[in-house]
Amino acid sequence: MQNPRRAAGRFNPLAAVANFVRGILIGSAELVPGVSGGTIALISGIYEPLINSADHVVTAIKHCVTLKFAAAWAEVRKARWDIVVPALLGMVVVVAAMAGVMRVFVEDTPQLAHALFFGMVLASVVVPVMEIRPEDRHTGAQKGILAGLFAVAAVAAFFLTGLGAGSVIENPPAWMIFGSAAIAICALVLPGISGSFMLKIFGLYVPTMAAVADRNFGYLALFAAGAAVGLGLFVKGLNWLLENRHAATMAIMSGLLLGSLRAVWPWAADGTPLAPNVSWPVLLGLALAGAAVVAGVVWADRRLQRR
Repeated sequence: MQNPRRAAGRFNPLAAVANFVRGILIGSAELVPGVSGGTIALISGIYEPLINSADHVVTAIKHCVTLKFAAAWAEVRKARWDIVVPALLGMVVVVAAMAGVMRVFVEDTPQLAHALFFGMVLASVVVPVMEIRPEDRHTGAQKGILAGLFAVAAVAAFFLTGLGAGSVIENPPAWMIFGSAAIAICALVLPGISGSFMLKIFGLYVPTMAAVADRNFGYLALFAAGAAVGLGLFVKGLNWLLENRHAATMAIMSGLLLGSLRAVWPWAADGTPLAPNVSWPVLLGLALAGAAVVAGVVWADRRLQRR
């Protein structure tokens, strides 16, 4: 796949296809409770360009509200639309096509699904660490601070993913759809925290997947509005952290990934991890396959960066 970190220039069809595929992978991940689309964006190399572009769009909207249209257009032009548009298209296509299928896979074969995703998330833990610049982890004090942030984030994610799923709400009120979407979208952009898992905690995962599969546009419009508000409030702070506290942010993201493994541990009862049973060889094979997929994506992305 083409290197997404290069500055935008003339339209490149191959790069557009590559970013479309990245969008498909991100959307597929977000359909699975316990797996974060932010994780896939991070390992495929488009996480920071997406967050930065979202920040520019939010700023442009604020300028429009204050009637500063020239400033708004300047912000819009700064966004990496060569990445954003094909990635969003890929996400929309896979969510529309696979919501029902993925729900059946996760609900009917949870051990197989969780084993595959466990391997993918475990292999992803090292990806944010690899993004920390050598000068930001040179001294013992720097390493100690980063290790502390990593540990705190891991413990927080471990307990958060142990909250368990709430009871399914068959006919959620509008305010609940809107508010849950605003929170879940924040989880989507954080590696290690799954937006779908947050919906399960709120009891809205099943009705939301059903709304997508049944094309319930009223429900989806409320959900999209909540997601837009949540993203607008959250993304600017995250982009500031990536630009000004990059090493600390990467350490926290790595910790979130490690702690979130609890959500996809194949052997669990009501959210409580259990010891492996006799099916462990098959599940281990699936976990290794998932890890190999992530390792392959990371390897390809690193090769592209050196070009």
